[in-house]
Amino acid sequence: MTRRDHEPPRATGRWGWRYHHTGIPTRQRRDGERYLPQLKMSVSGFPDSPYGVEWMRFDADCPISDLVKTVPHVAFEVDDIDEALEGKEVLSAPSSPSAGVKVAMIIDNGGPVELMQFVSERKEGRVTEPERLVDGARAPTKAEVADFIGKQNAARWADLTRFIAASYPGVFDVEWLFGGKRYGWTLRFKKSKSFCSLVPERRRFKVLLVFGGAERPKVERLLPELVSHVREDYVGSTTYHDGKWVFVTVDSAEVLADIKRLLALKRPPRPGLQAAARRGVPGARTRRPAKG
Repeated sequence: MTRRDHEPPRATGRWGWRYHHTGIPTRQRRDGERYLPQLKMSVSGFPDSPYGVEWMRFDADCPISDLVKTVPHVAFEVDDIDEALEGKEVLSAPSSPSAGVKVAMIIDNGGPVELMQFVSERKEGRVTEPERLVDGARAPTKAEVADFIGKQNAARWADLTRFIAASYPGVFDVEWLFGGKRYGWTLRFKKSKSFCSLVPERRRFKVLLVFGGAERPKVERLLPELVSHVREDYVGSTTYHDGKWVFVTVDSAEVLADIKRLLALKRPPRPGLQAAARRGVPGARTRRPAKG
C-alpha cells in the first residue's frame, strides 16, 4: 500500500524496527575517530550526535561492499535479524563484528540499509532480552510500563487509557492478564466481551482489537481513511471463530487517532463525554491463566 507523507515508514510503523544511526562515507579525517581493525575502517560522530549521524572513513583495502563505501546508509535495530532478512535483497550476510551485536546489510531502492541485533551475554550462552513484560510474580506498575515502552510511547498509552476512561465511564472492567513467559502481561478492557487490550512491548506497545462479523464491514468502509500500516495490519490479520484479531503498533499521533476511531466504531462513546479525560486507569485487577 502507498505510504502517505505524514506516515512513518513501514520498517518502523509495521515491522517494529528501531532507528539506530545514519552512516555517511567520507575521505576526510575527523576528530574522535575510532579505528576498527577487523573492518579496516574508522568511525566518528555517533557517540555525540543527537541524530545518530556516524561518519565512516575506509582503508584502501577495506573488505566492505563498494555500495556501503560510496552511498550513505540508514541502520535499524531489529529483534531477530534472521527473521528480518526474510524476503529482502541481502548485500552482506549476518556477522558479528564485535561482541554483543550481529549485523547484516540489505539493499532497498538501490541504497544500502543496515540491520543490527543486540544481544546480551550470559554464562549459559548469548540470549536476546525479552520483548514483553514476562515477570509473572505481579502485574507491572504504571512506572514500569512507561520505562519499558519508552517515554513517547508512554504518553500515547496514557492518552489512550484516558480516552477510554472518559468516553466509557464505568463501562468496562480493567484487568491485567498474564499469558505466561511467551506472551507476558496485557491490559484488557472488557464488558461482556473484550473491548480492546493494550500490550506493552520493549520500546513500543500494541493494541489488540477483535472485530466480529457485524463490525468488519463498517471497519472495511473506514479503511481508506486510516494510516497505511493500520490498513495493512487489518488486511493481514487472522480471523478466528470469535472475530478478526488485529494487532496495531501505536507509533504516532495519527495511529492513535485511528485507534480511537476504531474503538468508537466498536462502541459509540456516550455523548458529551469524550473530552472529559480521567487520569490513569482506575481499578485494574490482576488475572493469570488457570493452571491445567
